[in-house]
Amino acid sequence: MKFVFLSGVAWNSCVGGRTVQLALALSVSHEVHFVEIPSLRRWKAGKRRCGNITVHTLLPRSNRYIPRLTAAYLDRTIGLSDAVVVVSNPVWSEVVSAMDAGKIFYDYLDYVAIHSPDGKRTSELIAREKALMERADQILPVSRRLEEYVSSREKCCFLPNAVPASFLEREIIYPSKPVIGFHGALYEWVDYALLEEIADTFSDCTLLLAGAVRDPASVTNLQKKSNVEFIPAFSFTELPGIIDRFTVGIIPFLDDEVARCADPLKSYEYLSCGRRVVSTVSSAVESDMQVVTDRENFCRKLREALDAGASPDICRDAVREHTWEQRASVMVRLAGEIDG
Repeated sequence: MKFVFLSGVAWNSCVGGRTVQLALALSVSHEVHFVEIPSLRRWKAGKRRCGNITVHTLLPRSNRYIPRLTAAYLDRTIGLSDAVVVVSNPVWSEVVSAMDAGKIFYDYLDYVAIHSPDGKRTSELIAREKALMERADQILPVSRRLEEYVSSREKCCFLPNAVPASFLEREIIYPSKPVIGFHGALYEWVDYALLEEIADTFSDCTLLLAGAVRDPASVTNLQKKSNVEFIPAFSFTELPGIIDRFTVGIIPFLDDEVARCADPLKSYEYLSCGRRVVSTVSSAVESDMQVVTDRENFCRKLREALDAGASPDICRDAVREHTWEQRASVMVRLAGEIDG
């Protein structure tokens, strides 16, 4: 089969985990193309090979202003009539509407407001998402909460996040001193006040925050604390080594619809590396090693997790069946059923 990913990120983005991992898993046995979302930071259009995957870079904003030409270009370059086009961002809806593709999958990753942090484009994106859902042959919500937003149950298949199988095969290493860790985008959905409370409450621990910061002002107070350490944006290959520095992994998200619709990749990644998880957000993983709690009880639950110590085998067992290879096999099966 041929799979074409219309991504919401660049191929090397630090926040492109699911789309990149699905593409990699499928590329073992299938032809895979990854189309980066057009960006003013990338002016050189063209294609390149990254392992088994062909990565395509388009002209800036081409998906928004010349959708018909973009669809025609992709058809000439890739061939879409026999392809499964996997769309992960509603900004592609007009390009998709202009396509004559074999099948359209909407990989439904987030509540739509996440794509418009200032709220100015939310209504436009809601309309685009509605059009994309109507056009799609299959919709793959990542969480049960997002599943509620899918109007057509007949073409809805719940497909939660996962972890690379290689994470489950690594030797588990723990730090000698207690470290509370968070990795991922330090963006507007993170509860910075809670992070400050954690740093103050656990003065005997290091609070290690790894990832890109969107607004430097949001971390000003944290930077003043002696027990807080930052690691800047990193590549995915570095992630296991970063988690090796954690004792417990945390997910301190704000209580809003974006968070309630999420299925945090971090849950899977922490558990696969043998770390207990304390989170304000639920995920598809059910395990005693993952505690979901509200903000008021977060520090108490975190202390319990630190005191409980390591249980690497139990952590890994919780995600052993949640691999990207398994998710890729579901997508292949769904594409085959549509053909049938």
